[in-house]
Amino acid sequence: MKNRKFNKMSTTLLVLEPNILKNIGTPKRTDILFKLLLIAFVKKDLEEHIKVKIATSLHRLLQSNGKDAGAQSYNDIAIAADIRKATVSDTFNAKSSPNSSTLILILEAMGYSLSDFAHIYDTIKDSEVLAFKRGLA
Repeated sequence: MKNRKFNKMSTTLLVLEPNILKNIGTPKRTDILFKLLLIAFVKKDLEEHIKVKIATSLHRLLQSNGKDAGAQSYNDIAIAADIRKATVSDTFNAKSSPNSSTLILILEAMGYSLSDFAHIYDTIKDSEVLAFKRGLA
């Protein structure tokens, strides 16, 4: 492939349609670009959905955390996990998606395991995701 400006999704379409550059300005090119935009939109929506499910799961774990258990506040979690308080806050408020090591650090600071988190994460319904999004707006 000569043109390296395309992202991974575009590269896939280039492999499927090797004559894409010949189709510039044609309905076929428009169709390909529409598919790329649709894929990008769906991917962004899915990533947002995942961030909210993570935040909702963490909130549930924090609420069920007993007084004798792990950290009780964002600051306590940040200190125990040795990460920035802003990182903890952004994760709990679905402003960013944590990488796996950050998520595990947060969970361990709260006194939970990844399997505890996974169990909660799997039980989150779409209605709860929408309710969380409404609470953010």
